[in-house]
Amino acid sequence: MGKDDKEPKRAQRNIPAGHPYEGIAAKKNYVQAEGGSSRYKPQDPSTCMRVIRDGPGGQEFIISGDREDTFAQACVDNWYFESVNRKSNWYIRDEHGNDVTDRPMGSIEGIFTLILD
Repeated sequence: MGKDDKEPKRAQRNIPAGHPYEGIAAKKNYVQAEGGSSRYKPQDPSTCMRVIRDGPGGQEFIISGDREDTFAQACVDNWYFESVNRKSNWYIRDEHGNDVTDRPMGSIEGIFTLILD
């Protein structure tokens, strides 16, 4: 890029109103320091955050919970999914198609999908 070229604008993330990460970068935990500067705040190691997609090709949400919480517990505690009713039969699968609903969140990484059963 030349000196006079402008940087391309970054796409805004659509985080729903009321979500714990509304208004901040979802993958980074920034805090406002005194004097107006930003600094990085380390994440609590006992907290685990995972990306859950609302159905195949749906919107992605970040859920959080203790590392020992199951994916099902964390999803129920952080229910932002519109394509699936919380009280219906559903499960969570990983990128390889495995059912991880009852596995601890700290036991596996990746992007997961909430599926209506």
